[in-house]
Amino acid sequence: MDSENKWLSIEFDPRSTPELRIVHVSGRLSLETVREFVEAMHAQACPVNIVEMSGVSFMDSAGVGALVQLVVRLHRRHHRLELAGISERVRAVLDVAHVSKLFSIHATLAEAEAHVKAQGHSAS
Repeated sequence: MDSENKWLSIEFDPRSTPELRIVHVSGRLSLETVREFVEAMHAQACPVNIVEMSGVSFMDSAGVGALVQLVVRLHRRHHRLELAGISERVRAVLDVAHVSKLFSIHATLAEAEAHVKAQGHSAS
């Protein structure tokens, strides 16, 4: 596989706070890139974590496993994970793996932020 197929971008939103972390993920969340994703997401624990995934073009079972690992780890700490902007393709992968119900999924980042704000956390 060439490096273009292994590409993953993880950007921490400057609006993130100690209580709320917003992370923009794009590219491929796959066996080749999942370690980078897991390390970045485990680097800092926040009570509320929004992962904006509209730029994720591909996700395989390793990507699903990484998301499940993350949601379980956060849940054990009484922290939350919100997924935003997932594509139909990524949603289908989560559905086929029967794990969609583990996640709070929002159509857009704005919807996720509004949900978080309604729950009593600052999203801006």
